[in-house]
Amino acid sequence: MGDFSSKEGLEEKLKLNKNAKVLLLIGGLFTIANALSGTFVNIYLWKSKQDFVRIGLFNFYQFLFIPIAFIIGGWLSKMKNGTLSLRIGIVLHGLFYLAILIMGLEASQYIAMLGSLMGTAAGFYWVASHTLCFDMTSRYNRDTFNSFNGMVSSLSGMLAPLASGYIITAFTNTTGYSIVFGISLGIFILIAGISI
Repeated sequence: MGDFSSKEGLEEKLKLNKNAKVLLLIGGLFTIANALSGTFVNIYLWKSKQDFVRIGLFNFYQFLFIPIAFIIGGWLSKMKNGTLSLRIGIVLHGLFYLAILIMGLEASQYIAMLGSLMGTAAGFYWVASHTLCFDMTSRYNRDTFNSFNGMVSSLSGMLAPLASGYIITAFTNTTGYSIVFGISLGIFILIAGISI
């Protein structure tokens, strides 16, 4: 049992170690990248082929593959460690936005592949994120970690879509979408570098 008789003893228990701070940074950047582009992927697919069925199928494949990847990522985290699953999720997110950029308005022709890729990326990332959060914090500082993480996620979730909307409307055709997806891809490359 820790020493809580002094203010210093309590503060020491509440401190986050270096790995927890890196995980917070990764989580914050991840939230920003997804908030920038995630909101507008469905709209972009609608612009390329105005078909609600395709958008529904994209989301169907995405949510179909999340639990599959979650299970595989959980097994991988147990056998190796959560960091590998986290990296796989980050790389797959980056590949998703790279694919969107390469395909352009033809992206709607590859709904099953794109939805499956995004679902797999999300499953791997989130199982690792939850596992690492538990591994890198203790019962004393987990609330501190989750508070910071929640604050960053909330701010990113509010501000990033506003920034994306401004960029998208500032350019003609789909140039704004390409810029936003490119920024997200750049952030995922940065996250991949941090996670090494």
